[in-house]
Amino acid sequence: MRVWRRDFERRQRLVPATLADVAAAGGALVLYPHTVLCDGATCAVADGVRPLDSDDDHLSAFGAQRVARALAPRLLKSLGLPVGTSGSP
Repeated sequence: MRVWRRDFERRQRLVPATLADVAAAGGALVLYPHTVLCDGATCAVADGVRPLDSDDDHLSAFGAQRVARALAPRLLKSLGLPVGTSGSP
C-alpha cells in the first residue's frame, strides 16, 4: 500500500526546515526516513500485510527496523565507523 508523496510532503512541510535548523545549530546529522520509504511519486505505508507506520506520524517497529537497516551505513560513515560489506553494521 502506498500514499502520494505530494500528500506526505504537504503534511510534513515544516519538518525539513526545522530539522535543518537544529542540525546547523548543533552539528547534528539528520536522517530522513522518507528517503527509504518514498520514490518520486509515492511513499510506502505497508510491506505486504505488515504496516510501516503505527499512525500518521510514527513508524511501526517493523517500519523503524526497515528504515534503520537502510540508513545505518550513512550513520556509521558519519561517525567514522566501519560499514559492513553487506551494508549492515
